Amino acid sequence: MNKVKILSKLVALSLAAVATSGFAVPKDEEEDSVRSWGPWATLVQPAAGEPDVRTQTVAGPVVPGFGAGDASQFTPIVPDIPEETTPVVSDACAAGSNCGYALIDERENNVQTVRVAAINVQPTLGKTSPQRATPTLNPIPVQSMLNERVLALDAAQTTTLTINSNTALPLSQTIANAAVFLARTKSDVVGWNTMQPGGNIRGFTVNVKGTPIAYGSSNKTSEDSKTTNALFVYGQSTGLEDLSTLNIGNVEANYVGRTLGSNTEVTIDVDFGQGTWEGSFNGGTDGNNVRASTSTDTVNVLTGSVGFEASGTINGVNIVSTELTASDASAISGKVDGSFFGGEAGVLAGAVNVNKTTTRYTDGNYQDVYVTADQNKVSGALPSVNLPN
Repeated sequence: MNKVKILSKLVALSLAAVATSGFAVPKDEEEDSVRSWGPWATLVQPAAGEPDVRTQTVAGPVVPGFGAGDASQFTPIVPDIPEETTPVVSDACAAGSNCGYALIDERENNVQTVRVAAINVQPTLGKTSPQRATPTLNPIPVQSMLNERVLALDAAQTTTLTINSNTALPLSQTIANAAVFLARTKSDVVGWNTMQPGGNIRGFTVNVKGTPIAYGSSNKTSEDSKTTNALFVYGQSTGLEDLSTLNIGNVEANYVGRTLGSNTEVTIDVDFGQGTWEGSFNGGTDGNNVRASTSTDTVNVLTGSVGFEASGTINGVNIVSTELTASDASAISGKVDGSFFGGEAGVLAGAVNVNKTTTRYTDGNYQDVYVTADQNKVSGALPSVNLPN
């Protein structure tokens, strides 16, 4: 009788072990990030409250790495264990969040810049090199039905732009509660500007499947005779559900737009199914208007239509560059950052930071903000930004 009892206990323990160990989540899946195309623990987390860490059955087409599965026989409830926080990639956006890209510099107003013909002997700019920064535009100006297609003060709208440098140079700019003037509009783009004592913002708002994305330039003069200039793009990044749909459908898209500083043409081809992209800035080679000048922080700054090509991978809502080339460069390095914005990833925008050497200049640094749109989701070309003097 004792042997029978012992045998029964051993069978019960074996069944319990099979029921639990067979459904443990592999460590690699636990550590996957929402910024990668790999298997995700949950496609969409609740808007509030603790994440649901119970095993879920996903029906129908899913992101690569998922299967419809059948967990109906054994579905253990996992105790609430705090999730490990995935480090946020510098300057990258989280899916479905308000975020953006910006550059800011500072000019000494009492410094006179003298233009000369030779590229290699440009004098000091009298301003810092562009510094990578974080923008906030709240609220984003949108088209008013009362002032549609006219230049007029929209008394119902004010906005505040704040830009803070992410670098060692502590540059910042705030233009607060500025009244919005509508400048020009078309079906899904509205132009606008603000007028505030000592400061100004010029921009455009793109309606991307019902989500407003803004881009533009700003300048503000302080009491100590210094002016901060900035370029920015800001809005809500694309959500995980839209990205998953594009990935599953093997969607390919072509994005067309311009850089905000040099007004250079940008084209980017994206393969959501493969998770790759290829982009061209000014056709991959410099324009005749490229100039090299030394900034007050001793950087050899390039301005004008700097050309190069870049390629890389998609990392969640962001693109990551892995290779830069240029037909006229003897040396080139740097990176292109970007994120998808709006419904169905209608806009792709970000910033570039490229070091390039050609026969005309050595180790020049080019930084700019760019904005592009999928022409199937945004009608017509995106307007260029008129930079402040």
